[in-house]
Amino acid sequence: MNVEKLLPEAINFMRDGEIEKAQSFLNQILKEFPKNPDALTQSGIILIHERKFKKGINLIESSLLIKPNQPEALLHLGIAFYQENKFDQAIKYFDDAIKLQPDYSEAIYTKALSYEKMNLIEDAINNYNLALNKNPNYLNPIINLAYLYFKLENFEIAKNFFIKAQNLNPENNEFSQKISEINNHLGNYDESLEYWDKRILSDPTDADAYNNKAVTLMNLDRLDEAKVLFLRGLELNENDTTLMINLAGLYEEQREYTQAEIFCKKILDLVPHHDKSINMLGKIAIDLGKNDSAHSYINQALNLRPDNLYALL
Repeated sequence: MNVEKLLPEAINFMRDGEIEKAQSFLNQILKEFPKNPDALTQSGIILIHERKFKKGINLIESSLLIKPNQPEALLHLGIAFYQENKFDQAIKYFDDAIKLQPDYSEAIYTKALSYEKMNLIEDAINNYNLALNKNPNYLNPIINLAYLYFKLENFEIAKNFFIKAQNLNPENNEFSQKISEINNHLGNYDESLEYWDKRILSDPTDADAYNNKAVTLMNLDRLDEAKVLFLRGLELNENDTTLMINLAGLYEEQREYTQAEIFCKKILDLVPHHDKSINMLGKIAIDLGKNDSAHSYINQALNLRPDNLYALL
């Protein structure tokens, strides 16, 4: 048996997602060479990705007893403990991997993930940035930093990371949407409108683009223009509850309560426990002096979410 040929083929199958073929090759190796450390490690990695953590950990630990200096094995031990929410143990293995391979950006990144899960935000940011120092085009830490800074409401820095993510993965519209959302937070409405205009020009059937442009126009108090765009979006996707609730909010703001109620009730036909619609119906009932209806909607909202401060107000 040519182990030097079979092992790389098994690893290639793993990278291509053909796990059964990879495991078949690894089993052939381990049948003849049960203490082959590389085959043990790769088999352990498969088990960990299948969430069979105990068996995976045991195989990799057996491999490390035979061949101690394996950064990839240590990385996946860390991943197993990370998946089990044992973050201190995970960090220990990530550190061991990094000691053997200081430029191991994947180990640095997963260490950062562990710190973020532990709410050690400064440590997480430092390690995400360190992973990027080792590999400037590593998309995962860029995305994590973007969302982390967005959560921290540091919108300028978040925007820069979303732009980097978009440049590396231009097919992902989520990054562009976040950039537009940040522009709205920062009051950069012209930039946001320019982006959504380009989206609509490139795809006139993009209902989401109409919705987001309309939201931006609402921020500029251009409500009639926004209404036209919401309605256009609903022509393209009549069951889009995001478009409907935004349009209902616009009607409610303009005191066109009947229209607002119509769209809220349409949403509830599609999503019976849609709390935003129930909240809005309760608010409209209060504005119209329909106290019994208001109490009914408020109670429904609180039953769905006892912490619903909007309903309590």
